[in-house]
Amino acid sequence: MLFFMLIASKSYSQTPLIKVKFKVEKETLNISKFKVASVLGKDTVYLQVTGNEFIIPDSLYQKKRNIIFNINQYELIMNNIPLTWNPLYPIWTLKVDFYPFLEENKWITKKSKKSIKWIYILDYNTGKMLTFYRYKKNKPSN
Repeated sequence: MLFFMLIASKSYSQTPLIKVKFKVEKETLNISKFKVASVLGKDTVYLQVTGNEFIIPDSLYQKKRNIIFNINQYELIMNNIPLTWNPLYPIWTLKVDFYPFLEENKWITKKSKKSIKWIYILDYNTGKMLTFYRYKKNKPSN
């Protein structure tokens, strides 16, 4: 008996919908105010937000952009991050940690030559995390 197998593939469009969790120090906070903007040069695109979720439009998918997350009273500016989506891990966690840092984050700050005031982390929940810093302003010497 001879069997022939025909494999057909069809791609289905899925909307890259990212759910965001927000932590300050160790506390998970409810998101009451949420905006996401993509910035490239002088062009700013505000992404569609519903509750604590946002959509990555096709025009930005898999591109690197500067992203600004406005969450509650925090503005988290992330430079040159890839806008990717993994349907198996559709939740990103944004974490904020202030000096003195949590034990789990102290290793992140050890190599910095500047005084770090606070850090924020984008955790893709895939094992990949990006860390960003806000530094203490140096007082001008007289």
